Amino acid sequence: MIKEILIVEDDVRTRNTIEKFCCSIPIAEGALFIHADNGLDAYRVLGERQPDIMFLDMELPGVNGRELLDMLMLNQFSINIVIISGYDSFEYTKKAIQYGTIDYLLKPVNRRQIHQVLERIDKSDYLCRKKYGKLPPLDIVMKDSKNGVGMMEEIKDYIDTNFTEQITLSELSQRFHYSREYISREFKRQFGMGIIKYMNEVRLERARIYLTRGVSPHEAGAKVGFLDDSYFSRLFKDKYGSTPKKYQI
Repeated sequence: MIKEILIVEDDVRTRNTIEKFCCSIPIAEGALFIHADNGLDAYRVLGERQPDIMFLDMELPGVNGRELLDMLMLNQFSINIVIISGYDSFEYTKKAIQYGTIDYLLKPVNRRQIHQVLERIDKSDYLCRKKYGKLPPLDIVMKDSKNGVGMMEEIKDYIDTNFTEQITLSELSQRFHYSREYISREFKRQFGMGIIKYMNEVRLERARIYLTRGVSPHEAGAKVGFLDDSYFSRLFKDKYGSTPKKYQI
């Protein structure tokens, strides 16, 4: 019998639907349902309890589903997981396979899908699996996560290569499949400055090189991605002590 079910989903309607469908099958009758709105809350729950199954949405505010799976894999923590997602994403599917999740369900979930998942669990040895691993405190995981370090290096390399483009946090989130909040926080922690400041630093240094080669201030700023001359001039003066025009004299 399934005694505890953790549903990690920020959409109340979807969360209630999953709970309702689970309650309508005998194997989950009388089960205790625990709710979490984001990956951090789910991590805290898993540090205190050991639910039999976790339904995990991949798109969550703050720490998302992929990031939570990374944290669990890093600490070799095992739990039966059913992925819930509104996207048929190869990256999400790959992450689900890496962790060995029970199933990957696309929204909107229906009663038949939930019943099939629970019945398959009931007829297999999933519930007999020994859940193992003890999660360390959250602050240690966030600080020492090797996956996070490697991902921030990839993002830094991407900025170094594409700094002339108008890169946004939303674009980085979609490209690297981490939440905007996580990317912003971890990048600043690892490199000592935010993404916009770092990108401007790269642009300013490249613009300085252009200026030493006789390129006009307007063209130098445009070449490195600055769309506004006055903004470029102000940042350049703050960094190098003179305006781009005076720097060339």
